[in-house]
Amino acid sequence: MRGREVSGFLAEISSFAAVDLLVAPEDREREMERNTFWIPIPCDEDGHADDTGIDTEDVRAALTEMAAVLRLRFASARSLLTGYAWCDEQAGQLRMSMCSAAPDALPFGGPYRPDTDPTAVSAAIAADSHPGLISWADLRPVEATPDEEPADRPFPVYVVPLGCP
Repeated sequence: MRGREVSGFLAEISSFAAVDLLVAPEDREREMERNTFWIPIPCDEDGHADDTGIDTEDVRAALTEMAAVLRLRFASARSLLTGYAWCDEQAGQLRMSMCSAAPDALPFGGPYRPDTDPTAVSAAIAADSHPGLISWADLRPVEATPDEEPADRPFPVYVVPLGCP
């Protein structure tokens, strides 16, 4: 969505904690489908996020507020739950979800780095100057170490442990 206001983006982050989330440890696929939300990163009409004034601290504060509300909401849950958020750079979106899994067992197909501090995720959002787009000028060769494929580099995921293990 083009021309999104930053204040609406921050409000959507905070409102995730009030969404009707499904707790179904026996059906994690259904949990993932139902609980995963995506919010387009704000950008102007030309697709430039750097002109919208996204502030890392504002995004960090909204994610922290969302986490605090989730913790209160699921404080008495009798199962292990994890709320989590990450920047999907390819889609130009902040994605948020909750599932019946430990922070190190989230349903990602590749390596990720769980972190209880939202700074890395908020920095990734603020650093995306063209959400969902990569200009030809920005493409660079990726150098892998001998033991690592470029796709094996973990991306940051803000995790919020909820419920009881």
